[in-house]
Amino acid sequence: MNSLALRKKQFLVLNRFLISHFIKETLDKYAHLLNIEDDNFDSKAIQFMETVLKRSHSSRLQFKTVCCIVTKFLKCCNENIMGSNYMRHLKYDFLKLVVASFVLSVPNRTNDYGQRLITRDHCYALFSRVTGLSLDEVTNCSSIVRAVLIHNHPEREQDSPNWSHLREEGYVKTTEIEQFDRASKKMVQEYFQLF
Repeated sequence: MNSLALRKKQFLVLNRFLISHFIKETLDKYAHLLNIEDDNFDSKAIQFMETVLKRSHSSRLQFKTVCCIVTKFLKCCNENIMGSNYMRHLKYDFLKLVVASFVLSVPNRTNDYGQRLITRDHCYALFSRVTGLSLDEVTNCSSIVRAVLIHNHPEREQDSPNWSHLREEGYVKTTEIEQFDRASKKMVQEYFQLF
């Protein structure tokens, strides 16, 4: 086996490990917010995420961003002082949260409102095709997750209707991606006992 094929194989194993660990850890931590009745759901969710990553030709950065958005949204649900679980708006469907997170992970940082709408509509259509959800479902799920993230953004400008800082950084800050990277590296080192 040549070195390129070996690196691809190692990369695939590492990706599967990271996806599997993220899904299992997230489902364990936030099970009380979700309505999961299937004992084999984590395997289905892992397979779903792998499939969406492949079909949408997502990058590693997009994977990290999706994970951060999922975690951020579930933290908002968990920490809501009103006691309302935002997951009820997604019908407690974790996979719909994953799809919305993929949509919101696509950079859309132009100042041209018309161009932002075109890019957003293109993302909705892409992830509708990739996941099999209807265009309306993808649009609605993304709108729900977007609204919760904006509402719970700590630096949200109360008097500014456009929250321009979110357009500049997206829904996930660079520091959050770096924190995710550090946690992932530590977890891989501990699991595979690398030093």
